[in-house]
Amino acid sequence: MRATLCKQPDRDLPDLFQRDVDWETLVEVAIKNRIAVLFARALREHAIDPPAVWQARLDRYRAETFRNNARNIATADAVSSALRAAGVDVVVFKGPAQQQRLYNDPFTKPVGDVDVLVPISQYEQALGALDKTHKLDPDCASPWWRIFLGEQHLRTRDGRLTTVDLHYRLQQPGCPSPKNIEGFLQRREVATVGAVQLSILSPPDACLLTCLNVVKALVHREACGRYLVDLIAGLHALEDHQVAQMVGTARSEGLIPTMALSLRVLEAVFGFSDPRVQDVAKAAPANSMDLVGMTLLPDDPRTVWTKRRDILWMLCGQRPIVFIREAAWAFAGEMCRQFSHLTRGRLPEGTAEVRRA
Repeated sequence: MRATLCKQPDRDLPDLFQRDVDWETLVEVAIKNRIAVLFARALREHAIDPPAVWQARLDRYRAETFRNNARNIATADAVSSALRAAGVDVVVFKGPAQQQRLYNDPFTKPVGDVDVLVPISQYEQALGALDKTHKLDPDCASPWWRIFLGEQHLRTRDGRLTTVDLHYRLQQPGCPSPKNIEGFLQRREVATVGAVQLSILSPPDACLLTCLNVVKALVHREACGRYLVDLIAGLHALEDHQVAQMVGTARSEGLIPTMALSLRVLEAVFGFSDPRVQDVAKAAPANSMDLVGMTLLPDDPRTVWTKRRDILWMLCGQRPIVFIREAAWAFAGEMCRQFSHLTRGRLPEGTAEVRRA
């Protein structure tokens, strides 16, 4: 996949796949990480044919991705149109529009909800504009969603469209978050997906957001291969001045440690490094984290997990004051989440106790 994403074919790969290959595990890991379509594409480009049963599974996955993302595009178009008509500044981030820019194919990775970013000053206005077509998910009515996550889920009333995640923040507690959301909105660009035009993040901002998603997945112990391939494709597409913009935004937002850790993960998992950001990557402290297991195989019992507080310490640049502030915010958010579910008479599965730091 690295060879395909970087447009550098590896002639040795076909020989490698002539040996004993555990196709079941390969396909399962690719699906778990939402990179099965890219995996199948990489196989084709290197003239590697998987066994028929696994080729059929990959073909079904591609068809499912097409149906899923087509619905997502229709929802993004409807939501963006409604918000623009109401005078709300809006950006659709992640999703098929970003895939179109990175891979020239909006059906590269399956996406669920439509992620929409608006200014906090226009959040109520945005909710009102979508009220006719969407209703607030009852699970998102608690302060935990609105205050700490900075987002709310909106379900469609008739089921025609997919769920919308309306954000005014770009990161969750447990990871440092960018503060100048207005800047991300001001730098937005227009992307064309088929016959649909959507406002999306600028390439440097989208690449930085991918770094945030990598570390968020590490903290929440989720598979994040889909973000790593986006980071490869995103960096590969950036011009030098755009890389400088990305680094400048990360520095002004206090996100250099976040960017550094994500780059270190990228090199550990895919062997990819970009000399233009090597100085940033060096800011990540060296230790023996099981980065491959943590990113691609989070459910494997053999994966050795780094404690969340240790990851947060890295993300705070090993600065005590910043760490205390971020840890307090994460703890407050967790307490609010627990209290919200207790007052409703139930706890989500697996959350009978406060998650250990």
